[in-house]
This record gives sequence, structure tokens and C-alpha cells, in this order.
Amino acid sequence: MAGIVFGYVVHGLISVAVLFWFSLSVAAMALYSSKTVFYQLRPVFLCLTGICLYVVHADFRDESISHLDIREGFQKNLTGVVDEVDHRGGAGIRLKVTIGEPTPMTVLVLVRTGYPKDLIAGDVVVFDGVLQMPQGPVYPDGFDYRQFLQFEGVHYTGFATSDIIRIGVKESFKHSVEALRQSIANSFLGQMSEQGGPLAAALFVGKRDYILPEDRDHIRKAGLAHILAISGLHMGLVTGVLFLVAEIVLARITILTHHILPRKAAAILAWSGGLFYLIISGMSISTIRAFIMVSIVLFAVLVDRQALTIRNIGIAAFVILVIWPEALFSAGFQMSFAATIGLVLFFEQFTRQTKRDTEPQRKGRLHKLGKVFVLSLITTAVSQVAIGPIALYHFQEVATFGAAANLFVVPMMTMIVMPLGVLCLVLMPFGLMAPAAYVLDVVLLSILTIAQDFAQLDTFAVTVQSLPAWYGIVTYLGFLLICTVPRLVTAFFVLALWYAGILVAFETPKPIVMIGKTGHQVAVYREGEYKTYGLRSSGFVDDNWRQYWGIAPDQEAGRLVRQCGERGCIVDTGDFSVAFPEDIDFLRQACQAELVVVAPAQWQRYCQGSTLYVAIENLMTHGPLGVGIDEKSKDLFQVWSSPPAEK
Repeated sequence: MAGIVFGYVVHGLISVAVLFWFSLSVAAMALYSSKTVFYQLRPVFLCLTGICLYVVHADFRDESISHLDIREGFQKNLTGVVDEVDHRGGAGIRLKVTIGEPTPMTVLVLVRTGYPKDLIAGDVVVFDGVLQMPQGPVYPDGFDYRQFLQFEGVHYTGFATSDIIRIGVKESFKHSVEALRQSIANSFLGQMSEQGGPLAAALFVGKRDYILPEDRDHIRKAGLAHILAISGLHMGLVTGVLFLVAEIVLARITILTHHILPRKAAAILAWSGGLFYLIISGMSISTIRAFIMVSIVLFAVLVDRQALTIRNIGIAAFVILVIWPEALFSAGFQMSFAATIGLVLFFEQFTRQTKRDTEPQRKGRLHKLGKVFVLSLITTAVSQVAIGPIALYHFQEVATFGAAANLFVVPMMTMIVMPLGVLCLVLMPFGLMAPAAYVLDVVLLSILTIAQDFAQLDTFAVTVQSLPAWYGIVTYLGFLLICTVPRLVTAFFVLALWYAGILVAFETPKPIVMIGKTGHQVAVYREGEYKTYGLRSSGFVDDNWRQYWGIAPDQEAGRLVRQCGERGCIVDTGDFSVAFPEDIDFLRQACQAELVVVAPAQWQRYCQGSTLYVAIENLMTHGPLGVGIDEKSKDLFQVWSSPPAEK
């Protein structure tokens, strides 16, 4: 883990070959004899291996992109195979398409033109489109959309300028699976209500396109968005239900118990069911990670080992990071493993405490059912506490009553929704799912009602400013400490460290002015007042800058005054002015007045004075730029969204 973090930092600065061969040397010496000093260097070897995994993976990705022959911003006739179809309501669809021969590449294309309504993965399409490199971060320490897409295997983004024409079908396993997914989704949509059917399709086949916008908004505001993304929670519930039911049924068949162990047979059946769920869910990377975790847990059952242990969690993390080193930086990976580690450490302590109570007591079924419900509540509470700081770091939003909403919804998901969903999938081929689908519909409508009630609370969501990059490092170090010393006390210490880090981060000085990549967009946030110039309200940049400063989406933005003449423009931000000169004379005047100057790099030699000079070329490459005032020295400081290499 530490190696991958370091590899992320040094990528491009250290020779891959040197690190790779040095890692192999250390490994060979460590395996040669456990009595040598090299055996004690196993942590060093693992760290170097992590560095190599990340750097080699990143270099391979960069190399694959460098061979692509694409002229950005130009219209091009494209032919390719559809990988995914994402319906966006009134905003058209977004296609993930693999194009190009003999060197294929994957592109994301926004389609607002005409397209076949029954378009699915595996269809071969042709269209005209404009492609460009994905946009990088739009504020300091911000989410790097370009890097995220590269990790997902997407090379370019763009939009269609003509209708999408289907010219054939590429028969493949993926096409068959997509047809099956659509058939299952249609079954849920056809036998359930207008609101319940789309939610069921999202939960069991990953088809979130059909959820009504207002329902999606209520779920998000209620802090329940995680139930829509098929991940560890869903995979664990599906395999858990299958394992429990299979073990109970097999244990009651006397003939089978003489030949097989019900528990191990149930593990195999649960794994098979998990594999099927993985396939019909769309096989996203987050779902594959969850399946790897479940597979290791079920394998532990087969070899008579304790299933949920820190060791198994570590093995699962190691396997995932070997395949996807970049997963370490994703919110899904961090939140999933934080919740799992927290639950394992908590219930290990809970189990020890329970074993101390040796007084025999006969418990009825009602008591056992109540115990399951209470444990579900505890599980939800522990998970929410564990993932809280990580969610705050990635999403900058705190749902005031999100934990309370989860206390209602997660037990319903655990005890009712997922078992009924599995039953529907089993009965669906026989046309007998109607009774189970009816009950499932009622429960899902209840969940939507809960989400709506919580979302309507005025003080429900609190938006906070983004956290600096060093907080991410604190997060990784916390994971490393827990894995090194897996104790409940360690987990409490790390949680305290994470929450204290949030308080410290909020005191870190932030820029008060943001300048866009083209120089034509300026925003100021000072003393709770937000003013902009050149920004489209609720546009991509505006939304992200609001997120950076922790500004509520519904807060109205004031307007900055931009005074322009024939020789340039000046924007008054309140604390200082930003000049955009069009000629050398205006540039010299702005520099003498010690304004912040945005101009071509070649003009900098004409600028005399202590002004902050921002080269337009740097804005285009590394922007947007944040400018702030140091409270002590009163000097200006600058923070790039994508810092130049020399910095």
C-alpha cells in the first residue's frame, strides 16, 4: 500500500527497470534463507513491489495512449463496438465505444442526436464525432477526471455530431450477457411499479438509467446513494443469503449429509451465485473487487479457516492491488475496506465479550430475529463511523441525518430486499416471480418514502470545503497502521486521527480567487460571498468550484465587474485586481500597479515589479489557478490544479 502511494508520487521520476530488478533481487535473497538479514527486509520488498506495480501499470497505460492517432477537436468518422449504454434521461445517452484497428481504444461519447432505442452492448455502430482528451482537475487537489478515465481504460471523450447508425452486431459473450441483463430489467419493470421496478433493476442488474430523477435526487440527499452502486454491500448480501439458505436446505437432506458437508457445499453454491450476480450486474471494477473479496472469504470456509479475518481482508486487498494498483486511490476501495476492517475488528471484540457470558439460556425465534435486527443496526452504525472521514474527503458533503436514514434502510436491504431479489431471480425463468416481486415492490417503495422524508429536511445536507492532498496521505497511513497492528484500539486511534485531520485541514489557508484555464473565467469566495465572471451557472466548472469552497449549490452567485478597453481588461476581486493585457503598454502599467497579471509567457520579460505573473500557457496546461493571501505576510500565493513538473 505504501509502495503504491510512493509510486504515484514518483511516477516518471524513477527508472522502472531499476526498481523492478532491485525488487526481484530482494525477493530472491529473502526467499533464499530466513536466517539472513534480507529476510527481515520483506516489508521493503513489498513496498518496492507496490511501487513497481503502479509505475509499470501507469507507464503501460501512457504508452498505449501515446500510440493513438487522434486529432483533438476535429470531426472524425468513427466505427466501433458499443461496450456500455448509459441513458441520461432528457440529456440523451452516453456510449462507451471501442474503436480503431489494429490498435483499439475506448472512447466515451455523449449522444444528443438520433440513435436506435434498443441499442445494447455488442452492437456495431458508425457515426461522426469530435474527440478530445478528458479534462483534468479544475481546482487544487481536485478530482482528476482524466486520470480516473485512464484507469478505467477510457482514452478520449467527445460527442456525436451525427445520428448513431447500427450496422451490425458483434456476437460475443458480452453481447449475450447484455441481452440477459436487459431481459431481467424488463421483467422487473414489467411486474413492478413505476418507482419500484427501476430501483430493482438498479440493485440486481446495475441498470440505473430507469430511476426517476426525483427519486435519484431524494436517495442522494438522504445519504443512501451507495445502495444504487452494486459493490461490496450487494455482493456480500447476495452471497450471504445464498450461503445461509443453501446450508439450511442441504443440512435437512439426510441423504446428502452422508456424502457432503453442507457448509462447504453451501460455500460453492454461494460462490456460483456470486459469479452469476457479478456477470448480470455489468462486471464493473468495483463489483469485481467485491467478488474477489467474497471469493477469498468463501475459500476460507472450504479450507476450514475463519472466514472474516484481518488476514483475509489483507489477502483480498493484495490481490486487488496486484490487478488494479490504482484502486487504492478510489473512493470505493477505501470506503469498502474501511467498513469491512471496522466491522471485523468490532465483531472480534464483540465475540470475545459474548463468549465470556457462559450462562446457558434458551432463546426463542423472536429473540434471534431481534438479535439479527440489532446486529444490522450495529453494523450500519460502525460502517458509517468508519467511512465518514473518507466520504468527506472524496465528496465534500455530509448528510446530517444520513446515518439515521441508513439505520432504517440497510437492515431492510439485508433482511428483506436482497433475499426477495434473489428469490425473484430464481423464479424468473419459470414465470413465477409475481408474488415475490409484489412484496419486493412494497418494500422498495417504503425505502423511497424514507429517502424522500429524510431528503426534505431543510438542514439535511451540509457542504464542506475540499480537503487538501495531505489528508489523503493520512488516510493511507491509517490503513497501513491498522493492517500492521490489527486491534480495535488501533482502529479507534486511526479514526481519531482521521477526524482530527479534518479539523486541521479546515484551518489550512485556501485560495480566495480561481482563474479558469482560458483566463476568461474568474470566481471569488470571501467571507461567505461568492462572485463569478464568465461562469455558466450550474455548469461543470461552477459546480466544482462551489464544491472546492464548500458552497451550497443553491447559494446565489454575485457578479464580478470586468472593466475592458481596447488594450485589455481588469477584474476587481475585492482584495486585489486581475489584469488581462492585450498589449505591452497595458502590461507594463498593470505590473507597476502590482496587479495579478494573466498574459503570454513571452511577455513576462516586460513586467517589472513584484506582481504575480500568470502565463496563459501554464493556465492551459496546469490550470485552473487558485490565488490566495497569506494572513501573516499578506503576500499572494498561487496553487495550481495540476502543478507543473518543475514545481
